[in-house]
Amino acid sequence: MRLTAAQIGAFANDWRASRSRHSLARRLTDFSLDARPLLPRKIPLPNRGLPVSADRLEQAIIDLRPLVSALLERGDGINVWSASGVGTDERRNVGVLAQLWMRASMGEVSEHFLKAFLGRIAGAEGVNLDHGYSVHTEHRPMGDGAHRVDLVIETRDVIIGIEAKIRAPADVDQLARYAGELRARAAHKGVFCRHKLIFLGPRPRNFDCALSSTWSDVASAARDAARNASGMSRRLLRDFASHISNFRI
Repeated sequence: MRLTAAQIGAFANDWRASRSRHSLARRLTDFSLDARPLLPRKIPLPNRGLPVSADRLEQAIIDLRPLVSALLERGDGINVWSASGVGTDERRNVGVLAQLWMRASMGEVSEHFLKAFLGRIAGAEGVNLDHGYSVHTEHRPMGDGAHRVDLVIETRDVIIGIEAKIRAPADVDQLARYAGELRARAAHKGVFCRHKLIFLGPRPRNFDCALSSTWSDVASAARDAARNASGMSRRLLRDFASHISNFRI
């Protein structure tokens, strides 16, 4: 039997409608509609708005203005170390650190700062400063013929060298030379004298000849010491901690 054009058109329309009803998109739509009543209802969170009224917030701002003005007039808006221009110069920052660690600068606060720093370094936490100590910068442990160590702390039974870096990379051979000279210096002082070399840099490092510390350790120790300080000593420590906190790579 020959099919007419009308019969072929009717078949095509029925076939398209059947495919539409059984398509993946249609089936997913039907499933979503059927499953919707079974899903937990979403509970809208209340809109609490501001915890205080606009009037109270405005009054708080008015009350804070004289306090902020007093802080600015006192100079608290200036970091003394950043303003001094020490920047990231290694020699200048080590010089500042040495001054802050000297008992002649801030008495027991300086000793507290140094103890707090050493206590943060694995291998140096047991150093005893109770019988006094001295701090030297660009020190030659074995005299004029030796190399300069950035900073040296010396007690009656331990000598500690600190080699500091901010932007420059660590030099392993340099550290090995310093460690050898500190060892010789300790042996010269007596059999009971120990030596330690600490590398101070932006991030932790692993060396066979030196302990590792970071400027973040120094900043944390400075803030620790500042809690027990007052007046200008507290200001100097807090500002230094803030200043060196930027020494990261």
